[in-house]
Amino acid sequence: MCYGGDQTLFITRPLFDKLAGFRPDMLIMEEYELVSRARNHAKYKIMRGKVFISARKYEKNSWFEVQQANYTMIKMYKKHLPQATLKAYYKNRLKY
Repeated sequence: MCYGGDQTLFITRPLFDKLAGFRPDMLIMEEYELVSRARNHAKYKIMRGKVFISARKYEKNSWFEVQQANYTMIKMYKKHLPQATLKAYYKNRLKY
C-alpha cells in the first residue's frame, strides 16, 4: 500500500495534534511519513468518490513515469537518504 501526496488524505485534528503534525525538517515525503505514524494510532479507510487534484506532473510525464519516480522515492526514503538528495532526485526525475 502506498500512502503519499498523490492522494487526498483526511485526518482528524485531534489525531494530527497527537502526532505533532508534519515534521518541520522534512523537505519531501512529509505526507508519507505522517501517514506512516498515523497508522499506529488509527485505522484508515479508502473512500469512494471523486476529488479534484492538480494533474501538473502528468501533463509532461506519463502515469508510468510518475509511478516509477514515486516507487524509487519510497525506496530511497526507506534507506534514510538525506532529504536534500530525495528532493533533488524527484525534481530531476520528472519534467515540470
